[in-house]
Amino acid sequence: MAAVVDSDYSISANGDIRYTGTTTNNTVIEFHRWLQAKADDAVAAPNDLLDITNDTPSERSTDNIITLNAPYNIDDTLAEHLYDGSIIQDGATHIAVIHLEATLALVSARLSTMEERERIAFAKSRGNGPTG
Repeated sequence: MAAVVDSDYSISANGDIRYTGTTTNNTVIEFHRWLQAKADDAVAAPNDLLDITNDTPSERSTDNIITLNAPYNIDDTLAEHLYDGSIIQDGATHIAVIHLEATLALVSARLSTMEERERIAFAKSRGNGPTG
């Protein structure tokens, strides 16, 4: 498991949790644990918008199903950087099925690579492909 990097995420006073990183991806459970660690802070530091005096930001049903409690929410950009789970938010009216989207993207990339290899192998077998 990769640790969540604090600088990759921001939490605003209205509960918006946003992705501010560039390439880091985390599992849903890593993201939940990071939120809970923020909520466990004993006192608010000047730059903290989440500490033990706030409501609990998220609840875990399983390692793969997390519910964000109001007013906390994520957007599509942050969802693209999470995998292996689902996040329920907006009182269960919005569910981000993150593991499915990430899995489909991975399968699509692998299929494209396999198709390209097959195309080259076929072309080589016919004497039309790249050599080497």
